Amino acid sequence: MQRLTSRLNRRLARQAQRQMTKVGLGVSAAAVQRLEGMIRKGVARMGTQGVLENEAQIRLAEDNLRRLASQLVKVAEEHRTFPNADEHALDVTLQKLCPLWPYC
Repeated sequence: MQRLTSRLNRRLARQAQRQMTKVGLGVSAAAVQRLEGMIRKGVARMGTQGVLENEAQIRLAEDNLRRLASQLVKVAEEHRTFPNADEHALDVTLQKLCPLWPYC
């Protein structure tokens, strides 16, 4: 189980990084730490729900990271900080998107 959890944490963290790069968004170190924590909690939730190996659920988690990245860009643009996003932008984004399975 620990191995699955670690592997999925890495996969989703890489996905988040790819999405931020794809949309041209730089994320502050503090926001990256928050994102990583959010991913860890999401993976823990997936473990509790017994879907760590369910590829359809993993893809949903990845799709929701894409939604998060897209919304984070919009928030950064609204706050005139694009191409950068900080913790505040992440907070605003999460307020707009949550609930966003499995992260919040």
